Amino acid sequence: MATIDNAAILRDIYQAFNEKDVKRVGARASPDARIVRVPSGESLGVIEDFQGWATAFPDGQVEVTQMVAQGDCVVAEIIGRGTHQGPLSSPQGPIAPTQRRVEMRLVDVYFFRDGKVTGGRTYFDAMSLMRQLGLLRAPEAPAPTASEPRPEARH
Repeated sequence: MATIDNAAILRDIYQAFNEKDVKRVGARASPDARIVRVPSGESLGVIEDFQGWATAFPDGQVEVTQMVAQGDCVVAEIIGRGTHQGPLSSPQGPIAPTQRRVEMRLVDVYFFRDGKVTGGRTYFDAMSLMRQLGLLRAPEAPAPTASEPRPEARH
């Protein structure tokens, strides 16, 4: 029996995303596979998750920076880049396109059985994404406290 290279399958899924090839992604997943977007708790079908990101970021590309495979589990660190040109699904409803360019790091944990994705989780910094989309202000630096030394005023 040949060994299944789940890491190669996941790399192909990422390449299919870069090419916006939804059929190829669907062929690599079990029909009942679910992906959980950890920051929001959303649970989506693999194709629904793929289409959600591809619709919001039609020029979106992912770059794999690290990948570790152990048996039926593959963990990948990726960088996603794209321009927010379509509605982005969220638990509160779609986020209208902002035309802003984003870059964010994500960690995906995928589970496989017999060479097909059976489920997974996507971890990313949702606050950073919202800031990059212009929906949140960047945090301001805290004012120095009385116990912190203050720089001398120069006049």
